Amino acid sequence: MDKYIQTRDRRKIHYKLIGKGFPLIFLHGNNLNLNYFVKQEVLAENHQLILIDSRNHGDSENQVTPLTFEQMADDVEGVLREERVNQCIIIGHSDGANLGLMYAKQYPNRVRGMVLNGGNYRFSGLLWPVQIWIYFEIAALGLLGKFSKKFANRYLVSRLMLDDVNITESDMKNITVPSIVIVGAWDMIKRSHSKEFAEHLGNGKLMIVPRTGHDVALHKTKEFNELINHFTEVVNKGESIENISF
Repeated sequence: MDKYIQTRDRRKIHYKLIGKGFPLIFLHGNNLNLNYFVKQEVLAENHQLILIDSRNHGDSENQVTPLTFEQMADDVEGVLREERVNQCIIIGHSDGANLGLMYAKQYPNRVRGMVLNGGNYRFSGLLWPVQIWIYFEIAALGLLGKFSKKFANRYLVSRLMLDDVNITESDMKNITVPSIVIVGAWDMIKRSHSKEFAEHLGNGKLMIVPRTGHDVALHKTKEFNELINHFTEVVNKGESIENISF
């Protein structure tokens, strides 16, 4: 079911609600939309899925500039309040992983666990060729945005990739819910950064998926969905995530 909320700045945020059970919140990456997780919709057999179009992505609107993860986390909270969700598990991809991290910082009592795929809370966590590509992309979008609203909107969204997430190592240590940081062996994220990501979290575990890149949910769908089911079961039982594997 497609639904909308209206934010405090009178923008519409679009989301999809599927299934019944413990809520799983899906947050997509930069310049994508909730359809990124279409292969995860089978999880609705056992869970309630809430797939959100982030602000200025998909069918969600925007008015503020610049875009910030703090504002987008408030949008996620607005959706959860609308659906009367008390606690949830966050599944985030790329910038969606960064958004999930910010949401857990701002609303710690809402989050029971997180699966964060390919996040980088620092721009420097990207491999250097990717950093260079992003600089070129943003420069081109900035120029094109002077002549096209479409490219101007893409420029606002793409600039998020330059921004470090406004979170300290101390903040991350205070996020003590079970959290899996999952990356592909061929990911665009530096291995050292992913390791730090997991280590800085209060209860983090790093998983490296062989023979895949940045999009684990797309290219290792069966295994990824099994991981989500297993993780949700373990977390809801209050058990350790140490024995969870991909």
